[in-house]
Amino acid sequence: MPPLGEQYLVLNDFSGGLNLKDAPDYLQPNQATECRNFVFDRTGAPMVRAGYALYGDTGTNAPIRGMHRFYGPYGPQLLVASGGKLWLGNDVTGEFTEVADGLQDLPMGAVTWGWKGICFLGNGADPILVWDGSQIRALTGAPKGRFLVVHGNRLFVAGGQDSPTTLYWSDLGDFETWPATNYAEADEPITGLVADYGRLFIFTPSKVQVLYGDGGVTTTLGIQTLLDGVGCVAPGTIVQWEGKTIFLAHDGVRIFDGAASVLVSRNIEPVIRDQRPTQRRDAVAAVYKGRYWLRWCDQTDKCIIYVYDLAGGWWTEFRGMSVAALLSLSGVEEQDGLLSGDWQGRVYRQDTGDTDDGKPIIALWRSRVFTPRPGWVWQYRRLQVQLQHMQGPVWVSWFTLGGARSGTLQIDPAPDGAVWGRAVWGRAVWTPNRPRFVSEPLPPSAVGPDLQLVIRQQGRGLWRGLVLQLWPKRRAR
Repeated sequence: MPPLGEQYLVLNDFSGGLNLKDAPDYLQPNQATECRNFVFDRTGAPMVRAGYALYGDTGTNAPIRGMHRFYGPYGPQLLVASGGKLWLGNDVTGEFTEVADGLQDLPMGAVTWGWKGICFLGNGADPILVWDGSQIRALTGAPKGRFLVVHGNRLFVAGGQDSPTTLYWSDLGDFETWPATNYAEADEPITGLVADYGRLFIFTPSKVQVLYGDGGVTTTLGIQTLLDGVGCVAPGTIVQWEGKTIFLAHDGVRIFDGAASVLVSRNIEPVIRDQRPTQRRDAVAAVYKGRYWLRWCDQTDKCIIYVYDLAGGWWTEFRGMSVAALLSLSGVEEQDGLLSGDWQGRVYRQDTGDTDDGKPIIALWRSRVFTPRPGWVWQYRRLQVQLQHMQGPVWVSWFTLGGARSGTLQIDPAPDGAVWGRAVWGRAVWTPNRPRFVSEPLPPSAVGPDLQLVIRQQGRGLWRGLVLQLWPKRRAR
């Protein structure tokens, strides 16, 4: 073995994200045992997520049970179900106007029939509601259901409390007429409907089935199984994105392409493995800017958003939010956006500003356990961090000997322009600020055979790398 001298531990790629499955000693260098409120850019640099701001309050003090963005004859409209009522939101003032009441307080689904300029809303217990942008009415003569899809110029309905396994569909081009023969039975209770690839897919807890035909009397053969052993266990998690369907199955989050499904949640497997029926029931999801947001409640019923980057393949956690419903805006009819509804009837705009409704965002990243060279004890000497665009302080903590020895360095934002959004004399506000390199010595007690690092950050900001200087001290006994 060649003689050991001064060494450096360089971390400049953090894009492995969260890994809850593997032991801290076996993670990849760019993965984290804890990763909260951080996202990663294409270079692997960590950034604190954006915050959220209040859109408006329905005043129900009850959970938001569903939201739908209706692109109709009067422009974009926000419909919100909460407290047994349906509300119309005003995008300018944030005020809500009641448009329907007397509903059961249940999760509500919705779909727009584009060329007819109307949308439908249903919760599986009350009659389906029809909204045309100015008036609402009950759809008489139609079955009840929560899962609504327009396919083959018909309205398809499933998820009724009295008929959980039955799929119904309307007459061709006529949502007022529901022939008695227009139905088919799935093998299990239906948990979602998706119209894509020119076909209608029926999700159940353990299967993905497909309707063969378009609903016509002579063209429809009924429901057949496409995938057996894989299905959706949480109706609120089904999301369509770029020709694919993402959903929560019994074994984790899966991406379905119309023929097969791929599991993408290995790194958060412990969360999925211990899921309870209530967690499945309440889970909701949305895709926003290429990231799948899965709202989850842990064993203490605290809200956690598990976020999966569909291009980067990493997971992270968003905490500090109260979320009962999620809604991604079109991006075609209007600017991209994401709305969330909480458990007290309030609606928020996500990815807005630098705070969570005025509260600072706290982010945390905990590294794997590094063993620079097995069999050696190391003196950890100096830590260097590259900061850029910082709002608040950053704390860098180190742990060795299994946490028996530890310490923390606090790094404050520089007053010379390396602060998020602060202008520098002679430079435009949008000009990238100069990076700041901070180098701090570690105390003599920073000695051990292993090392774990924790970054805690308050407020928005970006740091690009960590460099740790270390020196071999002696062979481990």
